[in-house]
Amino acid sequence: EVLCIHIKRFSYHLYGSKVGRQVLFKLQDLDMRPYLHSSLRDEPLATRYDLYGVVRHSGGLSGGHYVSYAKSHVTGRWFLFDDRSCQTTTPENVASQQAYVLMYVRKPDPNLRRQLSRTLLA
Repeated sequence: EVLCIHIKRFSYHLYGSKVGRQVLFKLQDLDMRPYLHSSLRDEPLATRYDLYGVVRHSGGLSGGHYVSYAKSHVTGRWFLFDDRSCQTTTPENVASQQAYVLMYVRKPDPNLRRQLSRTLLA
């Protein structure tokens, strides 16, 4: 039910360096169907995900600081967690971060539920 995506933010060569390139990521309705094996693409599978967590690293290869962003499944509001502090933030702020880890939760597919119910009742 949870999809974790790790974004490689470090380049390894003689000295190594941090990759600061902006990576665009979806906050809602990430569809993973195009990435399924071709034999599964037509199967009735729930393949859409909503973002619920982001980890961001600031600093370099030899040190730095991690903060996390999490979306409340109750209110839908985003929060920034930074050591001892917690504050609300906006979806736009979350989307603008240099994400290191993205955590998505699979969305239930109402069509899949109806189809499963019909199959079980038949």
